[in-house]
Amino acid sequence: NDESATANNGTLNGNAAFDASVKKLGSHSLTLDGAGDYVNLPDHADYDVAGSYTWEAWVYRNAAGSDDVILGRDQISSNRIFILYVTSANKLSYLGRHGGAFNVNITDAGDFSNTQWVHVAINWDGTTATLYKDGISVGTSTPGSNLDAGTNPIQVGMQGDGSTNPMDGRIDEVRLSKTNRYTGNFNPDAGTPRGNGTWSSNVIDTAGANATWNRIGIVKTYTPASGDIGWSIRTSDTLFAADAGSPSYTALG
Repeated sequence: NDESATANNGTLNGNAAFDASVKKLGSHSLTLDGAGDYVNLPDHADYDVAGSYTWEAWVYRNAAGSDDVILGRDQISSNRIFILYVTSANKLSYLGRHGGAFNVNITDAGDFSNTQWVHVAINWDGTTATLYKDGISVGTSTPGSNLDAGTNPIQVGMQGDGSTNPMDGRIDEVRLSKTNRYTGNFNPDAGTPRGNGTWSSNVIDTAGANATWNRIGIVKTYTPASGDIGWSIRTSDTLFAADAGSPSYTALG
């Protein structure tokens, strides 16, 4: 589901399903068998970014040997906007239509690591497009114009026409952002929750009461006095609201 305010939820197609046996975060990942499975995200005005953007996801590819699309908005014969994929030569690649043609064309020189989770991201800051693999830049492009608008859906695990270059593997934590989230190399595991825990209460009050998290890890924090949102790493199971600024805590696992 779309967790933004837009709520532009996708639909499962083929044998696409959520599976708990292998996942990067949370309780499930999207599993795709490479034979016509994908998630269709209906066309929406928010996908026509007028400036910077970041597309990203965690990917678990089962094997090399074919072009496997992670995210696609490309109907082949028309509405060719972008493709984020792993090539049959086992290279992470991105094609983005900026200025009427695929003027962003970046391919990683290194091999893609299959049968393990890999974070992939394409970031456009208005000047430079940067392709990241596990938080490390693997190539850049300076097309001179923004991403073209389209009228077609975005497909997760398919090129965009419902049949071309389906992904054989798993995809988790897809995020589409109308901003450039990364200004340099980064740690994709930073700020992500560890494990699937539950709270004894959802929010800690500001009087020093406590709630218990049954897994040690990273939690998202909110400080009422300043409005700051950040992350806290906790090394014990009990979280106290008596910390500086009386923060409240929200579980992300």
